[in-house]
Amino acid sequence: MSLVEATAVSIAIAVLACLLTGLVGVERDWPDYAHVDYGLPVPWRVHVTSTIAGPTDEIRYNIVGLVTDLAFWIIVMGSITMSLYLMSQSAPLRF
Repeated sequence: MSLVEATAVSIAIAVLACLLTGLVGVERDWPDYAHVDYGLPVPWRVHVTSTIAGPTDEIRYNIVGLVTDLAFWIIVMGSITMSLYLMSQSAPLRF
């Protein structure tokens, strides 16, 4: 596998991981604001179920959180893929 293929695979896996964490919700019940956060480690989608004014059903998207979450997963998956790629090379790198 070439370096370009390894990079493409790591980016694809990072995008998939970012979108899959958007399916896992963490329920937070604060006294006047009950909501479910989606996206790990940075929540980028919030489903508000109750506020101080009463029950509600609102979904909010945070684009900055999505980009930050995607950057996190690209760095993590890229580091893992690059480590595996460098360990698979028979000769050491020369600078």
